[in-house]
Amino acid sequence: MSKDKKSLYFCISSLTEISIPDTVEILEGGSLNEFFNKVVVNISRNVKKINTGIAGNVIEINVDKNNEDFTSEYGNLYSKDKTILYAYLQNETSYKMPDTVKEVRSNAFSSATNLSGLTLSENLERIIGGSAFNRTKITEIKIPSKVNHIDTGLFVGKLIDVTISADNLNFKCEDGTSILSKDGKKLVAISKDIETYDIPNTVETIGQTAFYNRRKLKEIVIPQNIKTIEDRAFDNSTNLSKVEISSNIENISTYAFSRCNSLKGIIIDKKENEISGAPWGCPYGLRAVKWKK
Repeated sequence: MSKDKKSLYFCISSLTEISIPDTVEILEGGSLNEFFNKVVVNISRNVKKINTGIAGNVIEINVDKNNEDFTSEYGNLYSKDKTILYAYLQNETSYKMPDTVKEVRSNAFSSATNLSGLTLSENLERIIGGSAFNRTKITEIKIPSKVNHIDTGLFVGKLIDVTISADNLNFKCEDGTSILSKDGKKLVAISKDIETYDIPNTVETIGQTAFYNRRKLKEIVIPQNIKTIEDRAFDNSTNLSKVEISSNIENISTYAFSRCNSLKGIIIDKKENEISGAPWGCPYGLRAVKWKK
C-alpha cells in the first residue's frame, strides 16, 4: 500500500474473504490477482480506479452501494453505469451479458471455467485484453453489430467458431476463423489455433498480432495478394519454422516475426534487400532469410 494508503499494490493472502480498506482509492496491478485460495472480495465505497486484472480464484465481488464508480450484480463487477464489465464470476454454464455493457475488460472471464455459452451485449463496442476466453469452454461466439475493437489475444489457445453480425460496419468473418476488416482487405485476427490457414484472396494486409501465439502453426505460405505484414503479426508463434512470401510483398514490419524461436526459413520471392528490416525480429537472425531472385 502507498504511504497515504490510497493506492493498494499487492494483496497476498490465504484468507477466503478480503475487504478493501476505506482509505483505498486505486487498486493497482497485483492487488486482486495474488490470492492462494478461492476468495470473496469486498470493494469499499472510495475505490475510484481498478488497474488490475482479477485472479481466477476470485469467486465473488461485492461493491459498497455508496461507491460512485463501480457496482456488483450476482458477484460480477461492473462500472457504476454497467457499461464496462470488469469480471464475470458466476459459476454457470451460460451468461447473457446485460445490453448496457459497451466494453469487456482484460481477463473478465478468467474465473469462468464452466462457461460454454455466451451471449454478448447488443451494444458492445470493445473487447479488450488477451486470453479473455482461455479458461472457458466457449467454442462459438457471435460478434454484435456495434463492435469496433477486437483484441487478437482473445483466441489464444482456443478453437472458436466466430460469426459476425451482417450489420457490423467494421468486421466480417470467413469460414468461422478469419476475422477481416469489412472490406476484406485486412486480416485482423484468427480465432483458431490450427496447423494450416488459407488466407482469403481479398486480404492485402496481415494485421498486427493477427497470428499471435499460434502454437500449432509450423509453416505458412503468404499468397500473392498480401502486400503488408504488420508489427508482431506472428509474434510468439514458437513452432513456426518456415514462411514463404510472394513477390508482391511491399512491407514487412520490424518485429513481424518476434519470438518465433523455431523460424529458420523466411523465403521471399524478391531480390536481396528489396524489403528492408530483415530479419524482422526473427530470433534466428539473417540466417533465416532466403531471397529467391
